Amino acid sequence: MEGDAEALSSRLIITFARAIIKYEAGVPLRHTGESMMATKLTIVMEALPDDETPEQSEKRTGSMKGYAKAVREMMKTAEGRWGWCCVRIKATLGAHEGTAFLSNCSYKNADDFLNNSGYFTQMVEEAIGELRR
Repeated sequence: MEGDAEALSSRLIITFARAIIKYEAGVPLRHTGESMMATKLTIVMEALPDDETPEQSEKRTGSMKGYAKAVREMMKTAEGRWGWCCVRIKATLGAHEGTAFLSNCSYKNADDFLNNSGYFTQMVEEAIGELRR
């Protein structure tokens, strides 16, 4: 139950931090072989649990010494899971869905990721690209 509450907390934080973005624009889909136009594309960003610990990441990537310790410090003050997470961007258009994932993320909150990571736009494009397949 506690894990479910933490997941809900992370999503609510994101919801109120501009991370659920709705676009009103025509987006062509090629998913079924036909060209369809839809008017409502929803992008959702979530902080999910990461499969790897900061220590495992430090060892695997050869990050500078002290990386895992710095991440652990961030985890103490970050909102929800943002201190150490896997970020998922999900694009939904009707019954069609596309996703993009970025693991080993350490941010203060959703706004920190949106404004400072440099990955958000790229991940949205990747999720929309998958949606169109």
